[in-house]
Amino acid sequence: MGDSLFRFYSIRGTPTVLIAQADGREIDRVVGYGSEPERFRQQLEQAYQGDFTYLKISQAYEADSTNLETIARLAYKCEQRDDYAGMSRLAEKLMQDSEKAKITRVPLGSNQEVTAYEYGCYAQILSHPRKLLTFREEFPQSPLRGNVLYMLDAAARNPKKKREALEVYSELLKPEPKSRSIARRYILLCADLDTCAEAALEHLNAFWPNGPGDDFQLQEAQVSLLLVQGDEAEALEIYGPAYAQAWADSGNAYALNAYAWFWALKGRNLGDAENASRKALELDDNHMIWDTLSMVLWKQKRYAEAIEAEVKALQLAGGKNADYEQRIADIRAEREGK
Repeated sequence: MGDSLFRFYSIRGTPTVLIAQADGREIDRVVGYGSEPERFRQQLEQAYQGDFTYLKISQAYEADSTNLETIARLAYKCEQRDDYAGMSRLAEKLMQDSEKAKITRVPLGSNQEVTAYEYGCYAQILSHPRKLLTFREEFPQSPLRGNVLYMLDAAARNPKKKREALEVYSELLKPEPKSRSIARRYILLCADLDTCAEAALEHLNAFWPNGPGDDFQLQEAQVSLLLVQGDEAEALEIYGPAYAQAWADSGNAYALNAYAWFWALKGRNLGDAENASRKALELDDNHMIWDTLSMVLWKQKRYAEAIEAEVKALQLAGGKNADYEQRIADIRAEREGK
């Protein structure tokens, strides 16, 4: 394939390959390849040689930015690349002439075709989460219907859209009260926003009566919601010193670091969080754990120690990390009362 470069990574847990030219321009991405080497090679060849690669569609868009089929195809490629900002921007262009969009057919794959209007409505969920509800009503047979929750998840990562997304998750639970997937999303977002603790805990107890188990995200959400309710004793019983000691005994530095980071963000249980962070460093001396220790020390207003720990994190990260550099500046500014 000439001077093409390939990079393997994962998106939503699915193996993915990025194909780029030697000059760095992205050609396309292949998602969800199978285990058969020959079939995988065929997919790569098709992506490299095909008429509808990201590169060729981008070039077509540059040549004519008014063609609705091209706009929809490019928005679809943005979705595959997790470029939700680009997808949202293109969705607005699709909807500028909704009547024309309704009669413009867009093939998105070998067996998937929608109208430009349908794809525009789907993509608008990113900027208008409540449109998920109307999309389901308007397009009950849409091949995109199975992906709408991913769009809502992406919208929920936008700080300005979190509360609207939470309202939609709540609405979705009414006709689908037994949906564990929707309940989990609702619980996590309630915890993120420190709101609706009682309702979220009711859902959690209904779906996970024996607790979240090894679902760390859900466990931290449960503890956050208990703290919102003022049940700190119960929160520490679930996610406190005994929990940290169990992971220390098993030598799990990752779990100890996650535990310390959680409590650092909450600004509580800081003594035990520091112990957990230092134990994690004994197990694995890496920059992320030093960064966590710095945060724990900073929350205790031990500024000199916090800066020292963050400098160590920066050194282990190769001497260049924008987040760590900013953290050092922020700690110094707080220490100096700026």
